[in-house]
Amino acid sequence: MMKLQRLSVLFSAVAIGMFTLAGCSGEKEIDHPDVPTNTEGQHDHGHEGPHGGHIIELGDEQYHAELTHDEATHSVTVYILDGSATKASPIEAESLTINLVADGEPKQFELAAKPLDGEEGASSRFTLESEELLHEIEEEGSKPQLRFTVGEQQFTAPIELGHHDHDHGHDHDEHGHGEEGHDDHDHDDHDDKPAPAPE
Repeated sequence: MMKLQRLSVLFSAVAIGMFTLAGCSGEKEIDHPDVPTNTEGQHDHGHEGPHGGHIIELGDEQYHAELTHDEATHSVTVYILDGSATKASPIEAESLTINLVADGEPKQFELAAKPLDGEEGASSRFTLESEELLHEIEEEGSKPQLRFTVGEQQFTAPIELGHHDHDHGHDHDEHGHGEEGHDDHDHDDHDDKPAPAPE
């Protein structure tokens, strides 16, 4: 009888141990879900291009475009770059197009080829002087798109500026004025305070 009781206790202990192990294994699967470890081919295009502009991916990263603007000359320039977004990649095109929506109406702007030194029969630089384009391309809801054709292949990509650079400039100026305003205000407060009455 005692042997049977000991065997029963032994089997119970083994069963509890197996159940505990199974439970732990299940928790590991929940706590550590499968995640992709291969990050090859994933690129962060938030960085600036070689000319300090905004990077746009085209096709299956066959090309990249870099968009820059100059508020002094009201010009918008697009540079066509290679797959690594580091070197110029001239294309045989006379112009490229930026389409966007302005005041609810579709607008189209053509940037003419302006080859860099040494580029013959092709160009990696396209530019247009347009105050309207410079303004509208940064407006929220303008949905700008870049489009050009190389041979028989057409490339189209959204221009997602995120209004960051434009807004940042205003915020910086406003912040600077605000600091000056606060400084003047603080000095005025100190000057206007009456002297404490003698006791």
